[in-house]
Amino acid sequence: MVYMIAMNGCGILTKSCSLSEDALALLETLPGGYNKERIIVNNVMRYERYLDRWIKVAQLNVPRAKFGGVIDPGNRCIDTFRRYNPIMDTWETLEKLPTPCSLSGLVCVKGKIYAIGGTIENLYATRDVYRYDLEKNIWVPLQHMIENRFDPGITTFGSKIYVLSGHDGENSFYPNIEVYDIETDEWTVLPHLTLPYGRCRFTCVAMGTKQSGT
Repeated sequence: MVYMIAMNGCGILTKSCSLSEDALALLETLPGGYNKERIIVNNVMRYERYLDRWIKVAQLNVPRAKFGGVIDPGNRCIDTFRRYNPIMDTWETLEKLPTPCSLSGLVCVKGKIYAIGGTIENLYATRDVYRYDLEKNIWVPLQHMIENRFDPGITTFGSKIYVLSGHDGENSFYPNIEVYDIETDEWTVLPHLTLPYGRCRFTCVAMGTKQSGT
């Protein structure tokens, strides 16, 4: 079963914010995003589950928003990629993204991070796909998606990544679902399954699923 959850503004990828059957919406760290005045901020909040409250932690180096790639207050896409250490309460700068972008889909599969689609300079949707190797600290280009799209919902099951809906960068939302096989580096479109309507700015998670072995 796939759940879709509305989100907007902030962006993070971490195992601790994965949604499970026991906690459908345990989102532990929220970096950046927009405040109520629609100003991009650099503050970071972490939820302490045992205290049942949010606390402020180390700030981002610059204000940023939009999941995946980010934009600064000048509305520019930037290519920085950073990792938060919750034990030391510090941020570490990693290898830059190959292309400055925003509204990409990010997902972690088998120890690798995948950046999928997005918008270049807030003007053009892209079908670029990159894989980040945490051990080597490098980004590797992969097979392009079939369609240009940004701000899709993304989830994983087994060795496959499911990219749901998203915007085409012009005036349409895709109702279809593309599937990427990390073993074969190939994309396909699910032929008999579409969303009731296209949308963007939502998060997906697969729950209650079992691999059949076929």
